[in-house]
Amino acid sequence: MSVPTTSPKSKPQGLRIVVVDNGDSYTQILAASCQRAIGVAPQVVDADLDIPIPEADVFVIGPGPGHPSQVGSLARRIVHSTTPVIGICLGHQLLAYEYGATVAPAKNPSHGLVSTVSHCQEDVFSAVPSPLEVMRYHSLDVTDLPSCLLPLATAEDGSNMALRHATKPQWGVQFHPESIGTPNGVLLLRNLLLHALELRSWAKQPYFAWLEFEGNTTIACASGIGVGDTLIGACTYEATGGKDAGAWHKDQIVGFRPEKMVQFSGTLPEIPGKATSHGKVRIRHSREQYRSLVRRCQEFIRTGDSYELCLTTEASVEVEDPDPLEMYLRARGGAMNGLLITPEVTLISASPELFLRCRNGTITTLPMKGTRPRASNAEEDAALREELRTSTKDRAENMMVTDVLRNDLTRSCDPLSVEVTRLCEVMSYPQWHQMISEISGSLNVDPLEALRLAFPGGSMTGAPKQRSMDILRELEGRPRGWYSGAMGIVQGENATFSMLIRTAVLRGSTLTYGAGGAITQLSDPDEEYDEVLAKLSALYRML
Repeated sequence: MSVPTTSPKSKPQGLRIVVVDNGDSYTQILAASCQRAIGVAPQVVDADLDIPIPEADVFVIGPGPGHPSQVGSLARRIVHSTTPVIGICLGHQLLAYEYGATVAPAKNPSHGLVSTVSHCQEDVFSAVPSPLEVMRYHSLDVTDLPSCLLPLATAEDGSNMALRHATKPQWGVQFHPESIGTPNGVLLLRNLLLHALELRSWAKQPYFAWLEFEGNTTIACASGIGVGDTLIGACTYEATGGKDAGAWHKDQIVGFRPEKMVQFSGTLPEIPGKATSHGKVRIRHSREQYRSLVRRCQEFIRTGDSYELCLTTEASVEVEDPDPLEMYLRARGGAMNGLLITPEVTLISASPELFLRCRNGTITTLPMKGTRPRASNAEEDAALREELRTSTKDRAENMMVTDVLRNDLTRSCDPLSVEVTRLCEVMSYPQWHQMISEISGSLNVDPLEALRLAFPGGSMTGAPKQRSMDILRELEGRPRGWYSGAMGIVQGENATFSMLIRTAVLRGSTLTYGAGGAITQLSDPDEEYDEVLAKLSALYRML
């Protein structure tokens, strides 16, 4: 395994978005809206320039005055290039005109007026409200579409409001998504840009990541481990050699620095993933074997060797022609979703748990202990939530782990700054109710050192931490590997790491998935095995 660990000497080339300026007064806010949509600042070029077509990953041909027949030569040549194109207003008309549609004076010219648009609710309009309020600034209409252009949306007066090419990565919208009068314009621009960038093809690169952490999205790829200011990667549970805050073992770490990356606030809507043909799911320990391990944990607790032991087991399944991206799309559902593809390993995670967040000199951790499944019936669901909230056992688990993490953060923080900001609160996610606590402090070290000093995560070990890790290694009988390690992104002094739970590891055609729970003197062995079975739901969603 390999990961870039030295300071980069140069930045990656990155994504190239070029906005073509047709002399409009809204070009700069269109460029800013593109940056807001996917976190990439576009280059703006004049449509009239007599220059070779610039290198770009996607062109956005902007609005402007006049008829598309009068548009500058650069914009025309771009339409007939192989690079993806998005046309806005005049750019939309140019796409239509170049492929043989009619662009003529509209029966109802519209300037500064908000219209209601009905659309196909798929393609670039996926998860966009329909009907959609949009701002229009145009005197010309597109009509008589040729067979190569497909209509996607119309206004209440019947005017074409959006189209796409049937076989090329080209889209056009007649209205202005950058306008203050188009409330969902940034969402639509994000859809347009992500479709044009063909993100699914990024997943074919040797290195690929799709992280959806706490409502923020990063999608990135690279042909090698690369250079740059951003580091994305993961480490196994044994990455510090089985030692609490031990030295890094680099053969237990993977990572890369992106060549292409988009980042934005928000997550993409639910995207259906294709089912995977698979064999029977097998669990390493039978119910009786796991019950026996629980009882052995309780014996260690009774003799004072540990207060709490986070016992785990593993499920495995053979899959046919696995597609990691499709499996990830099916699995998404946690607060810390992540897909990481490297030549060494592929990790598919629907983790609900934030391990560490470093922001502006403050570090935060949200350990989770205490789980209940969601119920389809509202009354039953509320009862499960209340049962978790009042559970003596779950509160004991959570508070013990909270003290472990408080101790861990004092290694990387001003000790007097470490405080518990939330204690034993119940959070509800699509699949689970989880009991969480929150601890934060003022950092004295960089994010990677903070990760090492808190590693492995106390919510997956027990307490006392080192003695519990030694006991668990004996009971579990083999390394955990990636399960209960960490996945994350580092950008300068800021970083976010998830706890690798509800996570599948794909190697070849074999998928493995860890599950377990905290064992205390109050644990019931059968209930602990039932919890393991319940936590397999994320694995079944992937399949």
